Amino acid sequence: MPEALSIREQALRQLKANFVSQKKGVPTTDPYDFKWDVVQRQPLSAESEGKEYALAIIEGTEQKIPQISSQTSTLQVTLEWTHICPKAMDPTEAFNRVLWNIQRRIRDRSIDARTLGNPALVTDIREIANRQESIDDAIDRLIAGTVFVQILYKHDEDDPRVVPGGSI
Repeated sequence: MPEALSIREQALRQLKANFVSQKKGVPTTDPYDFKWDVVQRQPLSAESEGKEYALAIIEGTEQKIPQISSQTSTLQVTLEWTHICPKAMDPTEAFNRVLWNIQRRIRDRSIDARTLGNPALVTDIREIANRQESIDDAIDRLIAGTVFVQILYKHDEDDPRVVPGGSI
């Protein structure tokens, strides 16, 4: 029998899939402005920072709150991103446009982003802070930012792969 993934791992994989599936111009009624060129679960490299849009999903500290027969977990996740700003666009406006697209994708109900596609796995995902990292000079036009999110979820007290009351 293949080993089941922890609920934490399932949530992180789905978060990545949500950004990978973002498409420019979709949905037609309220389209996203761009598609990510790179989405990875490790810090951005010099190669990935050279792409027009690059996003890194980096796991942080996880806190546990014991409850009767389950644990509630709060996982801190850092979303680091870079964007090569077109010469015709103001870098500050470009920063805010990318930030808005990330904030929207985190909460996008059309993909059930708040529960990462499985209400039994994840209680909530929310942004807790963001910051501007860099708006570079006119030569390379690289802008960068960080969005801090929390993923809240529950798992069985004895097995982090099992939803409370469920099975693998």
